[in-house]
Amino acid sequence: MEQLESRALGKPKDYGDSDSPRIRTSPTGAVGSTPSAYIRIVTERPHYFFGQVIGVDDLEQEQLYQREKARRHNRFLHGWGIVHGLEVRAGTHGTRKVTISPGYALDRHGEEIVVSRSVAVDLSGHAAGTTVYVAVRYDERPERPVPTPRGQQYTRIRETFAVEVLIRLPRQKPLVVLADVELGRGGKVANIGTARRRYVGD
Repeated sequence: MEQLESRALGKPKDYGDSDSPRIRTSPTGAVGSTPSAYIRIVTERPHYFFGQVIGVDDLEQEQLYQREKARRHNRFLHGWGIVHGLEVRAGTHGTRKVTISPGYALDRHGEEIVVSRSVAVDLSGHAAGTTVYVAVRYDERPERPVPTPRGQQYTRIRETFAVEVLIRLPRQKPLVVLADVELGRGGKVANIGTARRRYVGD
C-alpha cells in the first residue's frame, strides 16, 4: 500500500513518478471542465488507402473517434458511478489517514477510472470537527519524453486516476465521490459515511 501526502492547489504538475496518483485538497470544490464540454458526437473517422501520406492529425482523429465512441457508450448505456470496490476505510486506530481500496468507476464523461492498488490518503491538513469528501477522477500524464526540434515531447500518455479531498460537494464535475469523512478530536478520523456514494445504474 502506498502512502501519499496531499498536494495543494496551484502546484505545478510533476510527472516524475508515473506510478503515483495525484492527490489534491481543494477548498472550493473540484477543478476541471464542466460535463457540457464533453457532450459531443464524433462521427468522422479516417479512411486509409495505399500511398496515403498519414500525419499526426489523422492518427489523433482515429484515437478521438474510438475514444469518444467508448465514452458515449458508457455515458448513455451505463451511466456513471462506482462499478466495483473503491471502499474507503480508516487507517490504523487514531490516525488521520484513510485508505481507498482497488476498484473501478465511470465518471460523468464516460471515462473509466481504474484504481489498481490500495491508496492511503492523508487528511492531516484539515481541522477537527470538519467533514471532507474523498473522491476520485480520471487523470492522464505524459510519459517517455524525447528531444525534438521544438523541444521535449512525450511519446505516450498514461491513463490513471487522481484523488480529490473536498470540503464541499462537487457541482457537476467529473468526480466520483467515495465517502464523507468526519474528523473528530485532533483531526483524527471519527466516522466514514457512504450516503454520497453513487453506483452505476442508480
